[in-house]
Amino acid sequence: MPTVSIHYGPDHALDAAAFAALAEDMAELIEQWLGPERQKIQIMPIALAHPPLGRVAYVEIKARDSDARTDAVVQQFIAALDSLTQEVFGGPCRIRYTRVPGDLLVAAN
Repeated sequence: MPTVSIHYGPDHALDAAAFAALAEDMAELIEQWLGPERQKIQIMPIALAHPPLGRVAYVEIKARDSDARTDAVVQQFIAALDSLTQEVFGGPCRIRYTRVPGDLLVAAN
């Protein structure tokens, strides 16, 4: 399930090729550290009218809780993601990871 929202302002907008490369690299990190199947990963760019306050971009990750996703694993994943996003956006991004509890996920499509 991991869903990733990448919020960025007009000064850090990504063209289609740059977003595709970032999404591919993020998906690889998510597979490596969090272990979901590729088709279950969702990565969404969200262009903002103004830059996010405090950082060049904001990355929000929501993933279902799992015994394999220990605190240490999540911290290593965030460190790897931090390196990737700093390289892409040219500065530190605010990154937030939220564990989604429960076995039930109601969704469509």
